[in-house]
Order: sequence, then C-alpha cells, then structure tokens
Amino acid sequence: MTIEYVPYGGWKLSNEGRSFLLRLIMLAEGRYTDRQILAVAAALSDYLDDIAEQSNLPDNCINLTPAKTPPLAADDIAYKFTDEVAVKFWLEGSIRLNPLNYYHTIENENAVDLREGLGLIHFESPTHSLHMISGSGYNSFVICTSSDARMSERRLRHAKFGNRLLRINRVTEFAQKIAALVGAKRFVVRDVNYSNVKAVKSVSDFPDKFLELNGTGDLKDAVLEYIAIHRMDELIEVTEAASVFTKPNLYGTERERRLLFVMDRDVTQWMSVKDKSLAEHIEVVV
Repeated sequence: MTIEYVPYGGWKLSNEGRSFLLRLIMLAEGRYTDRQILAVAAALSDYLDDIAEQSNLPDNCINLTPAKTPPLAADDIAYKFTDEVAVKFWLEGSIRLNPLNYYHTIENENAVDLREGLGLIHFESPTHSLHMISGSGYNSFVICTSSDARMSERRLRHAKFGNRLLRINRVTEFAQKIAALVGAKRFVVRDVNYSNVKAVKSVSDFPDKFLELNGTGDLKDAVLEYIAIHRMDELIEVTEAASVFTKPNLYGTERERRLLFVMDRDVTQWMSVKDKSLAEHIEVVV
C-alpha cells in the first residue's frame, strides 16, 4: 500500500496494484437534496477547471447519474461507427480494448475527453454527507459503442468516426466472452449519462467512518491509509457511474453504450483479443 501526493492532482492511493486518486473531500452535517448536490458538484467542477486551466463547461443540462447500473435495454445490441481498416479486424473477431486515459490524448479530436476518469461523488449516511472529487477507472479497459444508429444522426457520426457501421448482436454475451479472454474480475455494459457535471449520489456508512477517523479537522494520513486498505474496491466501483459512465453534453449525440472490463491491476496500454466466437456477434450495416 502506498500513498503519494501528486502536485495539482491530489492523493494517489495504491493497493495491490490498483490505484485511486483523491482530489478533494469535504464532510458536512445533514443530508442534501438532489438540487443541492448538483449545486455543490457544479461549484466543484468549476474549481477543477480553474486548477487544470481548462475552459469551463456550462452548468446547465446537469443531472445525477444513478450509482447502480440500470438494466440494459431489452434489445441487447450495440452499434460501432468505425473506419474501413477496423472493419476487417472486427469481422475476424479481433477486438481492441483501451484504457480510459487513452481518450485524454487520442488523435481523433472528436473523441478527446479530458474528463475521462473524473468523478464527483456525494456519499450520504443518515446524519452526514461527504463530497468527493476522485479519479478512478485506472484498472479498466473500455470499448466504446452506441446504443442506436438512428438515420437522422448517422451523417454526423460517420463524419466523426468513419464511414462504416457495425451492429453487435447479443452485446452482453459478447462482453462476457471478452471478459473471460482478458481475465477481467468483472464487466459492465451500461449506457452513458450525459451531464456537464459528472456527479453521482450513493448511500454509504463512509461519511460516518470518515468522521470517526478524521474528525472535522485537516485530512489525516490515517484516513488515507484506511481508504487504500479497506475502501479501494468499493470507491472504484461506486465512482464508475460518474467517472466512466457520465460524459459532458457535447458528446450526447454519440449515445454511447460502453463496455467496461475491470482488471485486478491498473492498466496503462491498450490490448487486443482475437477469437472466432466474437465474430459471430458482428453484423455489417454499412
């Protein structure tokens, strides 16, 4: 277990090969309404933009993302807008998986998102609330697809991602096969929520435990150690709703359906898998 302070970033907590970035944490008495949570999250989001020297996103069109994964639509399909070169690989059952930070520097400017992995989380117990800004998803691979391919938006999405369109049938089974091939500890197929503030609310005893260990003063090392040793996996999973499955509204027309593969350890580079059984799910639309 290690704790490292990253200048202008926060506290990087690492344990058994997995890491979590704690950028800010605030304890408050009482419980908040959803509107109050969004107001706090919007203010914290502006704070993050300032210290990162990014341009502020407007605070309109914001909403909370459910902490728990909602059931996938009954159609259980996904669509992939891509280019000519990639089609050959998909039809061979050769699939590429990328780490989240890949989208910080991806060459396709239409896909760049500096907020990938960033989340604003509101934990609440019966008596206290805890606001947290975190970076997570470092131990995950993603495959980005779409939940639909409506004709009215195809021209725009082809312009962004390529002139070919694939349909992935039985996408949950498809993801399950990939998870087995890469040795993922779990996988999630979930539609992205679009909000200019990436916020999620979760009920937890964490605020009470934080108060017990830290009190109301400055953040103590003992709390950081407690999080790294006892709360790492819980926080990674809860914050996924905001850090992985919430994106700013400017990406809304992508209607993204993400396939997430959570590994035992952090990942830094892309990887690919190849299996004929994966090709069985792929259908060429255009």
